[in-house]
Amino acid sequence: MSKQVSPTLIGSFFLAALGLVIIAIMMFGGGNYFEKKDQFVLFFHAENNLNGLNVGAPVKLEGVKIGEVKEVALLFDEKTLEIIKPVVIELDYENILDDETDEDFDPKVAGKEKELSIKNLVNKGLKAQLKSQSMLTGLLYIEFQFTPQDEVVMTGIDFRKLKELPTTTNVTEDIKRE
Repeated sequence: MSKQVSPTLIGSFFLAALGLVIIAIMMFGGGNYFEKKDQFVLFFHAENNLNGLNVGAPVKLEGVKIGEVKEVALLFDEKTLEIIKPVVIELDYENILDDETDEDFDPKVAGKEKELSIKNLVNKGLKAQLKSQSMLTGLLYIEFQFTPQDEVVMTGIDFRKLKELPTTTNVTEDIKRE
C-alpha cells in the first residue's frame, strides 16, 4: 500500500523553494536594492537642448559617476506658453566618501559632526550642467560642478514632490549665444 502525499508538505516545500529563488535573484541579479539612493529633479533653461540626454546617462561630480538619469520629461505651461524640461536623477552616494571617517557620505545624517548636506553644497555653488559624452554620437550626460560665481536659480516647481537642484547653461549653449 502506498502512503498518501500531504498537500501541506508539498505547499510548504514549494514556498521554501520560491523564497530561495527570490533571495538568489536579489543577491546575484545585479540589483542594488539596499543602497542609499535619492532622487532629485533638475530644470534646464529653455535654451538648453536635451537632445542626446537619455535615461541611464551618467551623472557625475567632478568627473566621478555618482548617479544616473532616471527620467527626461516635458511640461507645457499653458499660462506662459513655455516648455519646462524636468530631468529626474538618482544619486548613489557609494563613490562619495566622508573625509573624516572614510565611510559613505550620507546627506540625511544631521548634527555638528556632519555639516555637509545637499543644502550646504548648493550654497557653496553646486550646479548641474549638460556636457557632451561624445562629439561623434551627440550623447549628453550631467556634470555637477562648483561654480559659486554663478547665480543660484531655482524654479520652485513641484515635480513629483522631488527636491530640486540648481542648473546652469552648458558651454556650447553659452558659445552659441555670444
